Amino acid sequence: MAALARFETRFATIDSRSLSRAAAIDLELVNGDIRARRLELERIRSWEKNPDRYSSAVTQSVYAIMSRRFAPPAERLRSVIARERRIPSVFADARDNLVNPPRVYTEVAIDQLPGIIGFFHSDVPRAFDAVKDPALLAEFRAANQAVIEALEKYQSFLTTKLLPRSKGDFRIGADNYRKKLLYEERVDLPLDRLLQIGWDDLRANQRRFKETALKLDPKSTPAADPRPHHARSHDPGPPSPDLPRPAERHAALHRRSPHRHHSLARCRRSSRRRRRSRAR
Repeated sequence: MAALARFETRFATIDSRSLSRAAAIDLELVNGDIRARRLELERIRSWEKNPDRYSSAVTQSVYAIMSRRFAPPAERLRSVIARERRIPSVFADARDNLVNPPRVYTEVAIDQLPGIIGFFHSDVPRAFDAVKDPALLAEFRAANQAVIEALEKYQSFLTTKLLPRSKGDFRIGADNYRKKLLYEERVDLPLDRLLQIGWDDLRANQRRFKETALKLDPKSTPAADPRPHHARSHDPGPPSPDLPRPAERHAALHRRSPHRHHSLARCRRSSRRRRRSRAR
């Protein structure tokens, strides 16, 4: 955090008017990234609230090396070993840092872990089948097994100790959300205006879906809108209490995911396809 503060101070002394257009845009992006990171670390503090942050981060750190062929397999495997040797300490930090997560965050992390353990058990070794050096492979097997054991212990910790005391709130507050949008997306519209844009876009898409469905089957009847009447008007009003909250829907989607306990590599390819198809 201190390093980010120093960089923010240093970049603040640069006059963007003295830069080329491309450099000025880069400066704006860098400043936004620094402010977003500080907001996350100092105010949102997901490192205290989100147990999946730790297990997913260590997985991504290994996945990035095994999936990108920037060097020969043996050289990349040495990098994997170096990272894997540090992973158990990450979970020690997680136990110290996690305070009072929202229950749904802990549930999602628990749901993720079988797939992550399977990733280290099967996918990582398979990615380095081409390596034949016995000494190097022995180092890898030892480091990889230590990661699997650390993940299993973390899974037990989440299930038996953290979940019962996970009573936190996943909401970050309007002020933090406004700042996230500004720093990360350069969006400065008022939140109520953004919400209205979202409802208007939803209604337009629903109309188009209905028109298309009627062309395919003129006798079909659209499903009833589950929201109360006030939520169907121009002013959306509060959501129905009968509908799941956003975090609950997020967790439900995780539980229903067909690749839950399969290869993380396949999982991430599927995730990338979904992101490409999702309008932002």
